Amino acid sequence: MPTDAEVDSLYKRADEAFKKHSYDYARDLFQQILVFKPDHEKAHEALKVTLIRKFQEQGATSKFKLIAMKGSSRSRPRRPRTRPSAWTCA
Repeated sequence: MPTDAEVDSLYKRADEAFKKHSYDYARDLFQQILVFKPDHEKAHEALKVTLIRKFQEQGATSKFKLIAMKGSSRSRPRRPRTRPSAWTCA
C-alpha cells in the first residue's frame, strides 16, 4: 500500500499528464490512485474531467459525453422484447 506522499506524487504526475493533453496516461494514473485510495475525491473529479476533455477533443457524441459524466451506459432500463404473434406457441 503506497504512502500518502506516494499517492500525492502520483496525483501530481497525473495532473501534469492532463496539462500536456496526455489524457489516456492521466486517466490510467487517476485510476491507479483510486485503486489505492477509493475515497480520494480529487482523483474522482479529475478522472471525470479527464474523460470529458478527451471526448471533447476527439469530437465524441453527446451520448458518450453523458456516459463519461455519469459513469454508466444505461440511464433507464430496457423494455422486454415481445414476440410477434406468429411465434407464440398454441
